[in-house]
Amino acid sequence: MSKGSLERVQIALHDNLISWEESALVNAQASKLKHSLTLSSGQLLLVKGKEPASFKLYSTPLLLQFNQQDVQEMIVQANKTAEDFSVYLSSFDLALISQVSPLFISSEDTRELLSNLDVNGQAKDIYFNKTTKDFQALASFTNASTKYSQGVPGIDNLSGTLSLTPQY
Repeated sequence: MSKGSLERVQIALHDNLISWEESALVNAQASKLKHSLTLSSGQLLLVKGKEPASFKLYSTPLLLQFNQQDVQEMIVQANKTAEDFSVYLSSFDLALISQVSPLFISSEDTRELLSNLDVNGQAKDIYFNKTTKDFQALASFTNASTKYSQGVPGIDNLSGTLSLTPQY
């Protein structure tokens, strides 16, 4: 702390758990599926920037686990200034898009679409940058697959690099 203001905050994460229930049809019968997302270890360091409302965020390897699936490791970095916001993720299991959508998406139709798409694969070196005038995104992905659902075609084992920037 400096003059009553936090300069740095370091947070140690151990055995953090979010759990929820989801309504689903199992063998043509309505049932409740229980899910959990565990953040079992890692540390975050938040550093105050020189300008108001600016900061930098760093992590050690964070260990995530959905239900009883394999543990995933990811590193997060973020930088926020008045003009710019950037985020870097070392890796991301694309299956989490469908799996945790009930926590963030209120539209039941959208959640059902994501669930039926059954997205899977791996994204690595994910970078997103947004400025007051522009944005960019970059990620490499491997073995990305989806199933056909509601008119959205399926894909199988797609690998490559996504580079997104507005065209003027």
